Amino acid sequence: MKVGDIITDIEKNSTMIQEMIGIIQDPEVLKLMELMHKLIYPYYLEYVDSSGLMHFENFVNFCRDFSVFPDLVSKPGLHRIFHSLSSSTS
Repeated sequence: MKVGDIITDIEKNSTMIQEMIGIIQDPEVLKLMELMHKLIYPYYLEYVDSSGLMHFENFVNFCRDFSVFPDLVSKPGLHRIFHSLSSSTS
């Protein structure tokens, strides 16, 4: 991948993140996210290890069980999502 392509990807991602932040700040969206968290969290616990961490293979299984993979997102896409989420929590 060329430096120009990387910069373009960063700019696209930055724009998407800014748009998402705007959407997430909406009170109705926050209520929906809170509800979704309460509904999904018990299922999430079934896929984490004893220390509460989810490994990539369990993330794939979670996404497969909920028809996210391969129906909506490819395995490379899951890999990017997983690493993006896992690096944001460290």
